[in-house]
Amino acid sequence: MIGGTAQKERPSMRPQHLNSGVEVGRAVGSRTANQAAGIDHDRLQEIHRLFIKTPEAQEHRAAVEKANDALSGVDAEWPSVEITIEIPQPFADLFTYIERLNARDAGREPENIATVIERDVHYDLHQRLHWLSVEPQVFEHYRNMFNRFCIANGRPEYQLNERPKGGDEARDDGLF
Repeated sequence: MIGGTAQKERPSMRPQHLNSGVEVGRAVGSRTANQAAGIDHDRLQEIHRLFIKTPEAQEHRAAVEKANDALSGVDAEWPSVEITIEIPQPFADLFTYIERLNARDAGREPENIATVIERDVHYDLHQRLHWLSVEPQVFEHYRNMFNRFCIANGRPEYQLNERPKGGDEARDDGLF
């Protein structure tokens, strides 16, 4: 909640498959890419199996599952936490402008800025939970956990690389 009443509408964003372990194929690349890079795919799977048994990985999985389970029930109810944020005025103006355009196109009155931002934050939190569930290695903290495990077990070659940030990859498809 941001300076108002608690949001009542909760979109269901339960992922189909909860997998908070490193998904080997996506984490490091396909079997072919691994073999071309000199990576033993079977060894990588074994490292993954060992990693997800560590207390740190188990704690991470439990935290993600707890949030996912609490938020995914059809009649799930949970207490709201009121948080006050400050944003620069240009962002407030931009959100207000975009909401005015969206409301016009939908044939409704614009909602207040607090409601719009609350909805966007709520959506972002659901998206983060989704990715923590299905592909946690997109998050730096998870890559760091896995990489520490690889180093501690004498397998630094299996460390996960940092994901490219938007704009870091050259685009050759003619878009933007």
